Amino acid sequence: MAACAQGSDNYQPVNPDVAFHSSTLPVVTIATDGQTIDRQSPVTVHVSIQTNASTAFTSSDGSATILYWGREAFTHQAKKSFQIVTSDGTEYLLLGLYSDRSFLRSQLTNTLARPFMPKLPACGHCEVVLDGVYYGLYLLVESPKSVS
Repeated sequence: MAACAQGSDNYQPVNPDVAFHSSTLPVVTIATDGQTIDRQSPVTVHVSIQTNASTAFTSSDGSATILYWGREAFTHQAKKSFQIVTSDGTEYLLLGLYSDRSFLRSQLTNTLARPFMPKLPACGHCEVVLDGVYYGLYLLVESPKSVS
Protein backbone atom coordinates (compact mmCIF):
# COMPACT_ATOMS: atom_id res chain seq x y z
CA MET A 1 0.00 0.00 0.00
CA ALA A 2 1.27 3.48 -0.88
CA ALA A 3 2.03 6.09 1.72
CA CYS A 4 -1.04 7.98 2.83
CA ALA A 5 -1.28 11.59 1.66
CA GLN A 6 -3.27 12.71 4.70
CA GLY A 7 -1.42 14.14 7.67
CA SER A 8 -1.60 12.31 10.99
CA ASP A 9 -3.67 15.17 12.43
CA ASN A 10 -6.31 14.90 9.67
CA TYR A 11 -9.15 12.49 9.08
CA GLN A 12 -8.12 8.88 8.73
CA PRO A 13 -10.53 6.10 7.77
CA VAL A 14 -11.68 4.06 10.76
CA ASN A 15 -10.56 0.89 9.04
CA PRO A 16 -7.87 1.44 6.37
CA ASP A 17 -7.98 -2.28 5.52
CA VAL A 18 -11.45 -2.13 3.92
CA ALA A 19 -11.32 -3.99 0.60
CA PHE A 20 -13.08 -1.75 -1.92
CA HIS A 21 -14.00 -3.48 -5.17
CA SER A 22 -16.82 -1.67 -6.93
CA SER A 23 -19.76 0.66 -6.47
CA THR A 24 -22.89 1.82 -8.23
CA LEU A 25 -21.79 5.37 -7.33
CA PRO A 26 -19.02 7.22 -9.18
CA VAL A 27 -15.58 6.27 -7.85
CA VAL A 28 -12.88 8.94 -7.52
CA THR A 29 -9.40 7.46 -7.26
CA ILE A 30 -6.54 9.78 -6.31
CA ALA A 31 -2.86 8.78 -6.47
CA THR A 32 -0.48 11.29 -4.87
CA ASP A 33 2.79 9.38 -5.39
CA GLY A 34 3.69 10.08 -1.78
CA GLN A 35 3.11 13.84 -1.93
CA THR A 36 1.37 15.55 0.98
CA ILE A 37 -1.86 17.37 0.19
CA ASP A 38 -1.80 20.93 1.50
CA ARG A 39 -4.28 23.76 2.10
CA GLN A 40 -2.42 26.54 0.28
CA SER A 41 -0.25 24.91 -2.39
CA PRO A 42 -1.88 22.55 -4.88
CA VAL A 43 0.03 19.37 -5.70
CA THR A 44 -0.16 17.51 -9.01
CA VAL A 45 -1.73 14.07 -8.69
CA HIS A 46 -3.35 11.44 -10.88
CA VAL A 47 -7.16 11.45 -10.62
CA SER A 48 -9.56 8.94 -12.11
CA ILE A 49 -13.31 9.52 -12.00
CA GLN A 50 -15.22 6.39 -13.01
CA THR A 51 -18.93 6.98 -13.51
CA ASN A 52 -21.97 5.08 -14.66
CA ALA A 53 -24.81 6.20 -16.93
CA SER A 54 -27.01 7.41 -14.06
CA THR A 55 -24.80 10.34 -13.02
CA ALA A 56 -24.40 13.89 -14.28
CA PHE A 57 -20.62 13.48 -14.40
CA THR A 58 -18.46 12.12 -17.17
CA SER A 59 -15.59 9.72 -16.59
CA SER A 60 -12.13 11.19 -16.71
CA ASP A 61 -8.61 10.00 -16.09
CA GLY A 62 -5.46 12.08 -15.95
CA SER A 63 -3.36 14.67 -14.24
CA ALA A 64 -4.96 17.17 -11.86
CA THR A 65 -4.09 19.45 -8.99
CA ILE A 66 -5.54 18.94 -5.53
CA LEU A 67 -5.60 20.79 -2.25
CA TYR A 68 -7.68 20.78 0.91
CA TRP A 69 -10.78 22.94 0.58
CA GLY A 70 -12.64 25.07 3.09
CA ARG A 71 -11.82 27.33 5.97
CA GLU A 72 -14.33 26.75 8.74
CA ALA A 73 -15.01 23.15 7.72
CA PHE A 74 -11.30 22.37 7.59
CA THR A 75 -10.67 23.42 11.16
CA HIS A 76 -13.92 22.11 12.66
CA GLN A 77 -14.46 18.83 10.83
CA ALA A 78 -12.37 15.70 11.04
CA LYS A 79 -13.19 14.52 7.50
CA LYS A 80 -11.52 16.98 5.14
CA SER A 81 -12.86 18.23 1.81
CA PHE A 82 -10.77 18.60 -1.36
CA GLN A 83 -10.65 20.85 -4.41
CA ILE A 84 -9.57 19.17 -7.65
CA VAL A 85 -8.76 20.98 -10.90
CA THR A 86 -8.35 18.67 -13.90
CA SER A 87 -5.92 19.33 -16.74
CA ASP A 88 -8.79 20.61 -18.91
CA GLY A 89 -9.64 23.24 -16.27
CA THR A 90 -12.75 21.58 -14.81
CA GLU A 91 -12.94 22.19 -11.09
CA TYR A 92 -14.54 19.74 -8.65
CA LEU A 93 -15.09 19.79 -4.92
CA LEU A 94 -15.08 16.60 -2.87
CA LEU A 95 -17.11 17.52 0.20
CA GLY A 96 -16.54 15.39 3.28
CA LEU A 97 -20.08 15.73 4.68
CA TYR A 98 -18.72 15.05 8.14
CA SER A 99 -21.35 17.13 9.94
CA ASP A 100 -24.23 15.84 7.76
CA ARG A 101 -24.63 12.35 9.20
CA SER A 102 -27.54 11.61 6.83
CA PHE A 103 -25.36 12.30 3.76
CA LEU A 104 -28.51 13.73 2.15
CA ARG A 105 -28.88 17.39 3.04
CA SER A 106 -26.61 18.94 0.36
CA GLN A 107 -27.72 16.54 -2.37
CA LEU A 108 -31.41 17.02 -1.53
CA THR A 109 -31.10 20.81 -1.48
CA ASN A 110 -29.40 20.75 -4.89
CA THR A 111 -32.07 18.44 -6.36
CA LEU A 112 -34.98 20.51 -5.01
CA ALA A 113 -33.47 23.82 -6.20
CA ARG A 114 -32.52 22.64 -9.72
CA PRO A 115 -35.94 23.36 -11.37
CA PHE A 116 -35.72 26.96 -10.16
CA MET A 117 -31.98 27.42 -10.65
CA PRO A 118 -30.98 25.53 -13.83
CA LYS A 119 -27.35 26.68 -13.66
CA LEU A 120 -26.67 24.91 -10.38
CA PRO A 121 -23.52 22.80 -10.56
CA ALA A 122 -23.78 19.03 -10.95
CA CYS A 123 -23.79 17.28 -7.59
CA GLY A 124 -23.80 13.63 -6.53
CA HIS A 125 -22.43 11.13 -4.05
CA CYS A 126 -19.22 9.25 -4.84
CA GLU A 127 -16.76 6.84 -3.26
CA VAL A 128 -13.20 8.13 -2.69
CA VAL A 129 -10.04 6.03 -2.77
CA LEU A 130 -6.88 7.97 -1.85
CA ASP A 131 -3.53 6.24 -2.35
CA GLY A 132 -5.20 2.83 -2.29
CA VAL A 133 -7.07 3.52 0.97
CA TYR A 134 -10.87 3.72 0.89
CA TYR A 135 -11.90 7.05 2.44
CA GLY A 136 -15.63 6.57 2.13
CA LEU A 137 -18.60 8.53 0.89
CA TYR A 138 -18.12 12.10 -0.35
CA LEU A 139 -20.24 14.55 -2.30
CA LEU A 140 -18.75 15.29 -5.73
CA VAL A 141 -19.72 18.80 -6.79
CA GLU A 142 -18.77 20.55 -10.00
CA SER A 143 -17.47 23.93 -8.92
CA PRO A 144 -19.76 26.85 -9.77
CA LYS A 145 -16.76 28.39 -11.57
CA SER A 146 -16.91 25.50 -14.08
CA VAL A 147 -20.62 25.99 -14.85
CA SER A 148 -21.24 28.26 -17.80
